[in-house]
Parts: sequence; C-alpha cells; structure tokens
Amino acid sequence: MADLIPTPPGLVAQYVPRLSYLLIEQHQYADEDLATLRNLAAAMMRVEHAAKLEMLPQVVAQIQELVAGNPELERAFTIWIPDVLSNRSGGALGLPEVKSLKELTMTIDQRFEIWAKGHEQRGLERGLLEGEQKGRQEGRQEGRQEGRQEGRQEGEQLVLQRLLTKRFGPLPNDVLGQIRSASSTQIDSWLDRVLDAASLDEVFRVH
Repeated sequence: MADLIPTPPGLVAQYVPRLSYLLIEQHQYADEDLATLRNLAAAMMRVEHAAKLEMLPQVVAQIQELVAGNPELERAFTIWIPDVLSNRSGGALGLPEVKSLKELTMTIDQRFEIWAKGHEQRGLERGLLEGEQKGRQEGRQEGRQEGRQEGRQEGEQLVLQRLLTKRFGPLPNDVLGQIRSASSTQIDSWLDRVLDAASLDEVFRVH
C-alpha cells in the first residue's frame, strides 16, 4: 500500500501505512476449480456465485468443517450466508434466523423439498404455455406431459442430492454431473439405494 501513496515530507513519512493485500479476481475461478480448494475464501466465492441451488448444502457443510472449533467465526458465517442468499435472490430465498451452521444446513435441506415442488410447477406452466402456442387441446396436453416430466425430474434430482449430502457429506463434481445427466428411471433407482448403501459407490454401482 505504501507504494500507492506519495512520500510525505519529514516525520509524517513514518506514519504511511505499510500493509500487504492479496487481491483475488473471483470471476477467473470456475466452480469446478473452487470445489477442489478446501479453504474459506474458495467456499465464500462458491456461496456468492453458486449457479445452482443444489450446491449450497455441501458448500455450507464444508464451511462448517473449516470453522470447527471457532465459534465466533462460525457465528459470522451463520449470519453472512443467509444475507448473501437473500440479496442474490431478491428476497425469494430468504431463510429464517438460525444459531449455527448445522441448523442452517438443516434449514436449507428442508427448503429443498419446497424448491423441488416449485421446479415441477414451473415446468408444468412452461409446458402449458408451449403447448398452447402449438395449438389448442393437443398442444396443451403435450405441454402438460412435457412440463410435468421435466419438473418432476428436476425435483427428484434435488431430493437425491439432498439425501446423499446428508448421508455422505459434500458430493464430488463428477457425482453432481452424473445426477444432472441421469434419466428419471435411473434417479428412481438411486433413490431406492440411498438409505441402505454404506457409501456413494454402492449407490451408483452398476447392477
């Protein structure tokens, strides 16, 4: 910082701040890169720039691990994370006040079912609109079917990710990608294994 300030005359020079800063360009980091860095700076950037809601529980769980044993820091994150989510969503993702990161993770988990139903409803509405544009009754029926299927599949993906995160902790990026690209039939198969599986490998193994 001292290099940015013209050198003052006389004794005043000794009071020039001599502090060092590390500047990080957040937008140069993709979420896939940040997910491999187990530090608070990377986790904070993931919260601020999360593109998908299903990423949040595992990011909060990672922050909880990183601040374990530091109650003041945990409290700061417990206040900060809901504020960030509320501001990013314009208030749509406002969360109730909580006292710990563990409670925050549970609250987000509970909201996933509501968000999943919202996905299904929006998919239905989107399908109806597309169907009406194609042509009256036939288009409307097709829109209902397509919208309901798309919304149900998105909802099932969110529920599966929530259950896996609660059982096995933060999910690797390859697992998230596998879930997003899976069919509804495959998602149902994985959901049936979640409660009995002892590991992620058992959930996703090929029978």
